[in-house]
Amino acid sequence: MWNKENLKRWCQLNWWLITIFIVILITIICTLTDTNDKLDEWAESLTKLLTPTSIVLGLILGYPLLKKKLAESYIAKQFDIMDNANRAVRTKCIELQDKYVPANRSNHITLEYIAEAQADFLELRQIAIDAAPDVYKYANLIYQSLKNLSDIYLRYNKESNFDYKEKLSTWLNEQIHEIYDYSKSVGCIPTGMTKSKKRLNKRLGEFVSGNSFIEVGDIDHSIDYFHNAAMLVIFYGKNNQIFNYNNINYFLACYKSAPSPSPFARLMYNSSIYFPPILRGKEKIILHYPELFLIGYSRRLSSSSKGEERYYICTYANMSNVSFVIGTIHNLDSLIEYEDGYLDIPFSIENLSGFNKTGEVIQFRISVEEAEKRYNDGIGYRLQSRLKDEMR
Repeated sequence: MWNKENLKRWCQLNWWLITIFIVILITIICTLTDTNDKLDEWAESLTKLLTPTSIVLGLILGYPLLKKKLAESYIAKQFDIMDNANRAVRTKCIELQDKYVPANRSNHITLEYIAEAQADFLELRQIAIDAAPDVYKYANLIYQSLKNLSDIYLRYNKESNFDYKEKLSTWLNEQIHEIYDYSKSVGCIPTGMTKSKKRLNKRLGEFVSGNSFIEVGDIDHSIDYFHNAAMLVIFYGKNNQIFNYNNINYFLACYKSAPSPSPFARLMYNSSIYFPPILRGKEKIILHYPELFLIGYSRRLSSSSKGEERYYICTYANMSNVSFVIGTIHNLDSLIEYEDGYLDIPFSIENLSGFNKTGEVIQFRISVEEAEKRYNDGIGYRLQSRLKDEMR
């Protein structure tokens, strides 16, 4: 379908064909027309103008092609840089995998061990700056989690009896595998098209200088983590798989790196289970409604004389700067005053058990059967609808 834009693009790509056609047309006209003095004079003048006109026309129509070639050359160089950086990341990952190996717990975590791991992943993050965008993002997630973990221990000036360095080493080894896999990808394939963009809006644009810039399309250099990103689903899925219910500090450190309830919602949707990613109070405390965010959950299996029991231990934390858990939540009955803040529906404490509170963190137990029942009793459709809305 030909339109104005298609015609303009065709002319830009085929300027040389148009020029040749014009020259041939003029030649035919000169040949078939009576060659009187005026025509000879006109043809001579036209011939003199034809060469510079063709040059100018060629420059005008050929500029977009030149710009495209420059962009393609730039992209090719960037891909070479990215490929070299990806290779360097893989080399560092192999080195770190040999250092941080899966092991059974035996030694309590120390600040020195965390600092050493933090330094290693800071180096990996620096190497990943020019690598595929997802490589840097994932390496930064791990580094920020280690930094948060160090801050948690420094803040409380003590180390948890439940946190072992072997557990952290096992988690790091698994996450290194993910970074290595991301480094085997080039990310997206750019179209080669460039876009002119403005840093400030049109109203301010005429009163500032250096406001415009050229950007190559389809290349992601951002460091943002979108709530619906597959990377976060993988990251939190690994945490749930490796950490135990008593690794509260590990769950908390990881959640602070990219705080979002959405990855947990996607993990639960995939498993056809449900418990709220957010618990929101019905009454305000000071100026805001209190909220507890799901920061991790672990699946457990226990055996007794009554048989085997499969259940999840869900860990929720107050992520605000205002403390309220210690003074207002004492047991499961206290959660009657809370609702599901993710789907905006009522929350029931029925069939929940095993309440525990540690500072501004609470935990409770929900059986696998109950979690599946809640999903199948209509919540699954609501959850799917919410996930679709987040993709818009």
